[in-house]
Amino acid sequence: MKYRNNLSAVIRIVAGAYLAFLGVRLIKDGVLTGSMQGGARILGIVFGAVFIGFGGFIAVHALMFGFKSSQEPEEGAEEEIVEAEAVRESEPDEAAPAGPTSLFARANMLANAAEEEETEEENEEENEPLS
Repeated sequence: MKYRNNLSAVIRIVAGAYLAFLGVRLIKDGVLTGSMQGGARILGIVFGAVFIGFGGFIAVHALMFGFKSSQEPEEGAEEEIVEAEAVRESEPDEAAPAGPTSLFARANMLANAAEEEETEEENEEENEPLS
């Protein structure tokens, strides 16, 4: 869940920065290049300022939200830890599987058992009385 919150914060930061960038470009085109004339120039400057303000707000809010959520534990995480500890304490230790659990350990155990059987058969043959 934390991954989704961080991804959401990054997307919001990028979107806010892009809106601010568009606002700067709108004002730059309206004031410096002179490509807008009359009422379009005024509207370009006004909407450029709105884009900068709104984009900046989104980016700053996402930054604060991202840092705040990364420092706080997730909701319900403490409850899950307490429940897991309670279950672990209530279960007896005998519930754990005995012996090797990995496939490699089991294969080694079978190989050792086969070797022991061969050596036992050889020992029995040596100990047989001669008739």
